[in-house]
Amino acid sequence: MRLSNSGDTAALEAMFRDDSAGSGGAEGSEYGVDELVLTADDLGLTSFMVPDEYTVVTLSITGGDEDYVETVRFVDGTFCFHVPRQRVGAEITVSMTIKQVYDDEDEYEEYVVLSGTKTLVAGAGCQFSIAVKTPMPADFVPVDGDLYMCVHEVADSEYGKYCDYVYGADWRGYYSGEDYLDPARGQGEPPVYHVSWYDALVYCNLRSINEGLAPCYSIGGKTNPSEWAGIMTGSYGKPLGPDSNASSWDNVTVDTSKNGYRLPTSAEWERAAKGGPANDSFRYSGSNSIGSVAWYSSNSDNRTHFTEMKAPNSLGLYDMTGNVAEWCWDKSASSSARVYRGGSFSSSTTDCRITSKKSSSPSSRLYTVGFRIVRKAD
Repeated sequence: MRLSNSGDTAALEAMFRDDSAGSGGAEGSEYGVDELVLTADDLGLTSFMVPDEYTVVTLSITGGDEDYVETVRFVDGTFCFHVPRQRVGAEITVSMTIKQVYDDEDEYEEYVVLSGTKTLVAGAGCQFSIAVKTPMPADFVPVDGDLYMCVHEVADSEYGKYCDYVYGADWRGYYSGEDYLDPARGQGEPPVYHVSWYDALVYCNLRSINEGLAPCYSIGGKTNPSEWAGIMTGSYGKPLGPDSNASSWDNVTVDTSKNGYRLPTSAEWERAAKGGPANDSFRYSGSNSIGSVAWYSSNSDNRTHFTEMKAPNSLGLYDMTGNVAEWCWDKSASSSARVYRGGSFSSSTTDCRITSKKSSSPSSRLYTVGFRIVRKAD
């Protein structure tokens, strides 16, 4: 049995089904499993996030005969919980959060590796049916149907959590704006840039895997970027895409039915820029007055600026026009280059129009181009 952090519901069901007659959960028993043991392999974590002595997991069960919350530390390759037995027919909610925790005299730090909530209903023979509910991040808004888009461009800090920059890209700082957070909003971070279309694929799948979502991108049948041929390691030891065009990466496939993160298609990007169902008729995303919604050539001082400093469009999306241009999934109509949209801090008003499209090699790392991500609701 293996629980993968891409939402393997069959494995989760197996963990909450007792197959031994000796522990009170045999076929036909009134109660379900009373012990749950998770090994490192069961967690299905990627090679970039291997459990160690700093890994802790919290398991919470509510709604059954007896509520249960316990936090344990990873010891000898195993997490072990003694779970109160649940009555067949009871609807219970199981929440699991896996964290890396560092606590010493100088610094305390913790961050979530994997988190998810499952609703289970016990059936005959202690079988469970499962509805997977993965919380949508607070900074994502609905665009149309079940598609959600992040309100801001991927920030430098978000990208750096999973991926690296190409060696020698420290000059990136030259184009970083030095403005402060807007005290009226308390929002904003520098957007990532000088990242290729390939780099964006790595980020999307790594973030999906580490948040317990099903990755959308596959190369050679594999969704874990650590297994993609030609993946590079940056100057700080984190992964990034190849620095030249790669045929295997150009043959990447996308499964938009998965709930992981991905780049929007060009059509999805334009739909969002126009306000989704509102279908705004503005030249720029949110306004006909470019200065109110965008950092562009006339007001940017040729630098990026913190996200969320200009006015959003009607969906609450910031910087769809200007600041950095944004990679999309699509190939250019005339080549294998990939499309980017929205214009940047160095773009003219014409190139910032919603309808404007440009493209570049998927391996290009341009100081004017970053990206924004979308994901499907469960």
